Amino acid sequence: RPGFPTLRRLEALTAIGYPRPLIAETTGLSTNVLRPCRMNATSGACSRVYAATETKIQGFYETNKHRVRLDQPGLRLRQIAINRGYAPPWAWRKNTIIERDAAPVLEEIEDKTWRENVARRYTY
Repeated sequence: RPGFPTLRRLEALTAIGYPRPLIAETTGLSTNVLRPCRMNATSGACSRVYAATETKIQGFYETNKHRVRLDQPGLRLRQIAINRGYAPPWAWRKNTIIERDAAPVLEEIEDKTWRENVARRYTY
């Protein structure tokens, strides 16, 4: 299956403080399975994923997309996501995260620096 929706979900989860090792452990996936999914969500990198991997990441995303981690590791990851321009879950309109040409809605991102970094990443 195309990998970009899975990568976008992983980046959105990073943006709210979920590290990939925690996601892997919770979903029963190996961290090695998630390692190739590190490149830009708009470039087509991480081009293919197994259906089972996609399903597990989608399930974790749907369960946790409204649960921002506010502990120290979560806040640190959130800052990394801001610097890299990862779009948070609330910037993706319903089901647009799975559309190749879709982009996050900048107006949904309150933090100015974060919004600017997402805009650069998705080249508006």
